[in-house]
Amino acid sequence: MSTAASRRKGPDPAAEPPGARRRGRPPKGAGQGEADLLAAAARAFSEHGFEGATLRGIAAAARVDPALIAYRYGGKTALWRAVIEDFAEQVEAALDAAGDAADRRLAALVDGLAGLACRRPELVRLILRESTCAEVGERAALIRDLLTRPIHARLLPLVAAVEAARPEPDRADPEVRLFALLGAICMVLATRPSLAAFTDIAADEARLRDELRRSLRLSAGCAAAER
Repeated sequence: MSTAASRRKGPDPAAEPPGARRRGRPPKGAGQGEADLLAAAARAFSEHGFEGATLRGIAAAARVDPALIAYRYGGKTALWRAVIEDFAEQVEAALDAAGDAADRRLAALVDGLAGLACRRPELVRLILRESTCAEVGERAALIRDLLTRPIHARLLPLVAAVEAARPEPDRADPEVRLFALLGAICMVLATRPSLAAFTDIAADEARLRDELRRSLRLSAGCAAAER
């Protein structure tokens, strides 16, 4: 069972009557309409926040009947959770990259996360919005459990190993270094319009992804992986 899936809580399928329609994130292969709905919801939540996003607006953007949201998810809270769960599975897939030495493996994982973040910038903005709220509520806790903890568990030992190999005066606290790396990914993509005022790289998806990966590798001490 995946890390993301193991953390989900839901009704016991055995307790449901035959033929009952289960609410929540649709199973894989459920159809392009469901995928478009989750993508539209992610954009709406990132641009307007949870309170500002409306189910009618999300349905219109996805070109689906608003009744589909009620039928599949029941309401906005369950749809928001489905968006996060879907992204958590994408993050887990990106973290499945592997290597040999700690710096090379860390470089591969950083590359995977940066690439995913560049492909789904709206989700990065959504997570940044929720994670920086003064009040840590249920949504922020869900992001922490489904996204932050799995990333932390996979990357921290590698960051710690790379830091331990540095000369002592150059070592940073592994926890701070890890969050600095994750924060760099979020902020570069969240402030892309501002970045565009200073460099044309911001308008080039491939160049921005490559430069972000290179900067993250150097910051993480993965320069050896460039060779």
